[in-house]
Amino acid sequence: MTKEDTSQSSYNTRKSGVLNTGIWNVRTLKEAGQWDLPLEEARRFDLDILGLCETHLTGTETLINKEEYSILLSHRTDNVSREGVGIMISQQILHRLVSYEAVSPRIITAKFNMKEGIMNIIQVYAPTSVHSEQEIDFFYDALQLHIQKVPRKENIIVIGDLNAKVGADHGVWAPTLGKYGLGQINRIGHKLLEFCMLHGMAVCNTYFQHKEYRRATWTSPGGQYRKQIDFIITKLENIKSFQNCRSYCSADIGSDHNLVLANVKFSPTKTKRMKSLLKNYDVGRFNDYNIVEATVP
Repeated sequence: MTKEDTSQSSYNTRKSGVLNTGIWNVRTLKEAGQWDLPLEEARRFDLDILGLCETHLTGTETLINKEEYSILLSHRTDNVSREGVGIMISQQILHRLVSYEAVSPRIITAKFNMKEGIMNIIQVYAPTSVHSEQEIDFFYDALQLHIQKVPRKENIIVIGDLNAKVGADHGVWAPTLGKYGLGQINRIGHKLLEFCMLHGMAVCNTYFQHKEYRRATWTSPGGQYRKQIDFIITKLENIKSFQNCRSYCSADIGSDHNLVLANVKFSPTKTKRMKSLLKNYDVGRFNDYNIVEATVP
């Protein structure tokens, strides 16, 4: 690892009006002391927003405070320590939060008021290839439902571990896929790209030219294999707002995933204080396909 790999200079020297956003599959946060490293990395990279995957937390708590960050959580309520997502928000922009919703153990949403308009962050953790086609379809149906709820004039940024390999075939998937994808597409990657094309979205990671290890977001033990499966995705018309997007392999939390960080041109603006935090949802119900089929069109 070189000194350049661990450099955060591009973040510490950011200009006003740039939002630092990231995603990290941390694998677990249920043990004592495991919040320390995400907080340390969020401070080191001067992050405004950091999405978290596989927190493995349980219970009904959807909002906690940790030093200079507040964390929105969505996780299982059946005491099964699996899945779990969250959004860390710096105190500097917390007052820009309009609302949030703990949707399921795999999806959480947050709405912010920015100078350029409303920005919706949708943090996700998708099923892996070992899950059934029914489970994967259920996840995308639920994600589509929440994207469709967002007014057309509002911006959307989907962040998370999609467990999908989108490959590098820009010629087939442009403009959803940029010129700098990685590896070969798999069946879930095909589903993700079709989903993005349907909703007019772009995979930001693939729009910036970096060395392979800076595009990879997952690395096998020993570094033999690299995959690009954690993504930051936005509407095509907003891709020009992104100044950079790449992974950083400097953090070590016992996870085989790397931090993925992006600089986005968004300026917070004054907004009304949230009327109230949304009520807790029985997210365990989202594991019942009978309930899902009755609610998702």
